[in-house]
Order: sequence, then structure tokens, then C-alpha cells
Amino acid sequence: MDKKKILFIIGIVLIVILGIIAINIGKKSSNTEPPKTDNLNESILKDTTVENLSITNQSVVTRDGLSTYMANLENKASETKHIDYLYITFTINNEENNVLALKDTDLEPNGKLPIIINFDADISKASKVTYEITNEKK
Repeated sequence: MDKKKILFIIGIVLIVILGIIAINIGKKSSNTEPPKTDNLNESILKDTTVENLSITNQSVVTRDGLSTYMANLENKASETKHIDYLYITFTINNEENNVLALKDTDLEPNGKLPIIINFDADISKASKVTYEITNEKK
């Protein structure tokens, strides 16, 4: 065989090998498990309203023992709402974990704001969640 045919065959073999490697890498990355959404009791993470502020779409995602709480906050009042402090209290094993969710925030009428709180612990076993708006820091 001449050199051109040998180089052509080697090139095709390399392309096939690289294609197989790329397909395997693609399969591994597509098999990554999405974050698990913990389904806390619906009565615990139900939509609620506190002082004309609607808290909806609440969820808790826990991965590797760390949890993230997410929710949407919407001002249902006809005027701008000033929030000095918004606290969310998670009760886990009869122990309250009081967390500052918002501080010194103005929310326009019908304005929306996401709430995201990261925990260095698993809060998926919470038995109660309460919300409090106050003008004093706890």
C-alpha cells in the first residue's frame, strides 16, 4: 500500500475512536441526576399571604445534606410595601430555625421578588414553616 492509503485509514480509525469517546462523554453528562425536590407536606409549604405579600411556589431542594429553600414573593397591595425584616422560621424536630429572608426592601404594587435561602443542613424534615414581617432585627 502506498503512504496516502495508510494515512487515510489511520485518519478514519482516529475519527471513529474520537467519535466513540465523544458519545460516551455525552451519555455520562446526560445521566447526571437532577437535584431532588423534597416534597414537604403541602400544608407546610402551601401558598400563603402575610401583610398583603403573597408567598408562592415554595420548594426545598436537598443535595448532599445541604438544602435550598426557594419561593416567590409578590406585593398584592395597591401601594409600595417596605419590608424592614422578613423572617422565615423552620421548625425541625421541635427546634426553631429562624432565618432572615429579606432586609430593608421596597416592593412595588404587583412587584415580584424571588427568595432563595441556602442552608448548611438538611431542612427537608421540617414540620412547620412560619413567616413574620417585623421592623426589629431578631
